[in-house]
Amino acid sequence: MTTTMRLLPVRVSANLRSVIDQAGPVNPATRALIILGAATAGWDLRGLEREIAALLSADLAPEVHATLRQVFAQLVTTSTERSLPDPPQIPNHQPAPSEEAVPTDEPPDDPFATIGIDV
Repeated sequence: MTTTMRLLPVRVSANLRSVIDQAGPVNPATRALIILGAATAGWDLRGLEREIAALLSADLAPEVHATLRQVFAQLVTTSTERSLPDPPQIPNHQPAPSEEAVPTDEPPDDPFATIGIDV
């Protein structure tokens, strides 16, 4: 949502207001500078993709726009990497040989195991 608001809802010094004015119109410039500050501080910006995309279409200073584009690209790349499923794990072991394949000289525990019926 873009407005033509000239006043900020917080008190700022004349110097800070000058920085905001250099970045662009008050509303998008303030939002952009907050996002860039949060990115610089290393905060998690997940969920702000739409906000940043909207700011990329705003009339902002070229350096603010370029830095926002970098933050957006990094955020989208990170989200895509998180959403990819992990590759399936392939077991790296050989199956144990079955007991039937190993000949034994011991008599079976089941006395009826040696009795067969010819059909």
